[in-house]
Amino acid sequence: VERSRGLGDVYKRQHHLHGYPSGLLAIAELLQARESVFHIPIICTGAEVLDSASRRIISESFNAEVFDLYATREVGNIAWECTQHDGMHINDDAVIVELLDERGEEVPEGEQGEVVVTYLDALDYPFIRYKVGDRAVRLPGTCSCGVSFSRLKGIMGRSDERIRLPSGEWISGMVFQELRTAPWISAFRIVQEDLESIRLQVVPKTALKPGELESLVSRASELVLGKLKVIPEVLNKLDYDDSGKMRAVICRLPEENTSEG
Repeated sequence: VERSRGLGDVYKRQHHLHGYPSGLLAIAELLQARESVFHIPIICTGAEVLDSASRRIISESFNAEVFDLYATREVGNIAWECTQHDGMHINDDAVIVELLDERGEEVPEGEQGEVVVTYLDALDYPFIRYKVGDRAVRLPGTCSCGVSFSRLKGIMGRSDERIRLPSGEWISGMVFQELRTAPWISAFRIVQEDLESIRLQVVPKTALKPGELESLVSRASELVLGKLKVIPEVLNKLDYDDSGKMRAVICRLPEENTSEG
């Protein structure tokens, strides 16, 4: 019966969809290529960083309002986005969230810090100042929606999803998300394995036109302040992690180069 009605009719009855941003983006881009739209009013994303370009494409392809959620397997739901889309409300009634610097001290509002969570309601044992491995920025004030919970500006990525310059300065992996706006890119990944270079892995949608790859390499070089050599690699596909996630930035520096003491 469902087969005779067609896939579009099945999707018309769906009101909510929850998934990884990378998986939803892959479906959204397929819909764009077919000049189709599936109307699903509410889409919730989680488990990966949702960048603005991916949000726009997912929203347009599903004709949906997109809400980003932040949670971990260990402590459950941590923060969520409301209809104002002005940051993410922390579940202050369930968890204590700290954003700490390398010395273990709270960073000022507006600055990026490591997410540390205290969760006392676990059935087996409490999590006290648990380092989640993510980095985030706290927003000042309260949201206009009326909820008084404190807010995160957003999740900036994993601690190992940053690029390190020879000077020791770190660059957030989020700055590279603008590379996704190049219309010919299907997927990309930045990989760092030494303090001299990064590999820019790119999967094009169609055959590359003259100058497209060179322009992307030039922009990537600007994003690392010209301090690292950018080595392009054109691939047919990028592999997902075992968890099903697609990491856009991977830092594989030896431990001695990643310590921040």
